[in-house]
Amino acid sequence: MGHEVVHGFNASNDKIELDKADFANFDAVKKHAAQVGCNTVITLDAGDTITLTGVELSSLSAANFMFFTGAPADSITITGVPADAMLSAGTNNGGGSWTLTTAQLAGLTLTAGEETTATLTVTATNTAGVTASSAQQTIALTVNPVAEPTRLSEAGRRAADAHVVHLHGLGRGALRVVDKLPDNVLLVGLIARLLPRARIVYCSRDPRDISLSCYFSCSATARNSSPTTLRTAAAGAGMSSAWQRTGWNCCRYT
Repeated sequence: MGHEVVHGFNASNDKIELDKADFANFDAVKKHAAQVGCNTVITLDAGDTITLTGVELSSLSAANFMFFTGAPADSITITGVPADAMLSAGTNNGGGSWTLTTAQLAGLTLTAGEETTATLTVTATNTAGVTASSAQQTIALTVNPVAEPTRLSEAGRRAADAHVVHLHGLGRGALRVVDKLPDNVLLVGLIARLLPRARIVYCSRDPRDISLSCYFSCSATARNSSPTTLRTAAAGAGMSSAWQRTGWNCCRYT
């Protein structure tokens, strides 16, 4: 058993199967159950517990438990699997039906084919004990298309590698190197293509403040171009909003 945690248990219709060697009946379960915060914890011993999260002990009844004798011979059947999809374990029965053992559920994955939607029906059957029992659950499956990864040209790859080497040289062993050139906001697309691991932190500032800062800290030549600086700052703010709307996954704005 170990320390089992059950999420989403519904006392109105869900059931738990227990070996009679551990709990003979519902009365035995109640003697070993306790309300711990908002959870119900059933304790067999120090190493074996069942925690029902968000379940009041008072809501449980004998109908929520089934008792079997001996180890359960469980089988899992999944139907409705698309014809071009494959499960990572189990037996393909054909017609979208797969059979698995409980041991095969760990790490189970589904590899889909074409874009589609389907409804999977999962049936767990226990053939041990006095009478066989089963439980069924449906799962809505949606297979969305995955965009083909953008491939860099050889020249692009060389440029990206050279820039990374340059940054390492500037950083002198630093974990990260920051390039705060404001015009980078115009190059987010290129950065995303060449340096997909780069993270962009966009600090929003009033364009007028940027212009004043440049005016007082730059040379006389730069001061004469303050209208251009103001227009550039405003354009940069607009570009940042545009990049965020495109939803670049490799970029993070704060």
